[in-house]
Amino acid sequence: MRIKQHIIDTKAIKNVLKHLPDEWVVRELTERDYGIDLFVEIFEKEGLDGNNNDQYISTGYISHLQIKGTEKRILPRGGYISYSIKKSFLQYAEKFAIPFFLFRVSNYNQKTYFIWIQRYISEVLDLEHPNWREGNTKSITIKIPKENNLELEKSKEKIKHIALRIKYLEEYSEFVEKFMDVKNYVDSINTITINNDLYKFMELTMKRLSKLKTLLKNNNVQVDEALIEGLLQAIQNHKNNNITHEELINIFNNFNIDLLLSDQDSRIGIENFIAENNGESVY
Repeated sequence: MRIKQHIIDTKAIKNVLKHLPDEWVVRELTERDYGIDLFVEIFEKEGLDGNNNDQYISTGYISHLQIKGTEKRILPRGGYISYSIKKSFLQYAEKFAIPFFLFRVSNYNQKTYFIWIQRYISEVLDLEHPNWREGNTKSITIKIPKENNLELEKSKEKIKHIALRIKYLEEYSEFVEKFMDVKNYVDSINTITINNDLYKFMELTMKRLSKLKTLLKNNNVQVDEALIEGLLQAIQNHKNNNITHEELINIFNNFNIDLLLSDQDSRIGIENFIAENNGESVY
């Protein structure tokens, strides 16, 4: 049975698609009753093709979307759009590591607002209503910030920044593990024999770290590709006897891995601080 709300939500999905960038890949899921309507994969511009046209590559940034439509006009009040949603949906969405967005869409005036569910739960619900998961209440009213208006260009950037989060964390974990492997060898350089195989391992590892584009572009402590290239060059200089053991150790010690570790530890606070300075919500 296709009820009226299903038709309204289908129209709402079409309205969402009108606002999303053409280069993003949006896949509609067939089993939408579970709470996921769309799966979005973000692409970004990467040079020109053979015909001198823009070409786009996948960033690996993905997110889930749940679309809730209405035939009524949506008007923000007090800076928010209030919406009553099933508690079961919130509990479902918070199980995911992938960012989960709720889109509230008016088919009447074509307005679309969104909210990052997992962060809203941790930043608002868990603080203001810590027992919201318990009890017999079936629905909970959430407040969607009015600035999360999909018509605004900055809203697409916000969605992209949120969607990159999982890729960032994945690359961060890989970076720390692999960097510490190389640094341990460098720190032990006076007590071990470094052969060509070990040099090759260190060089290949540093080259791999230079490819972690999401981490290198989005950390807050200026750890970038040029810095990693400098460490690689130091390894190669040592291999060619152009610098001493002590010089190589000092170069690696000057790279303060603790800065990157502390950046990750305080990342939520930094995100909140930046959002507040911009007069926005982090979710």
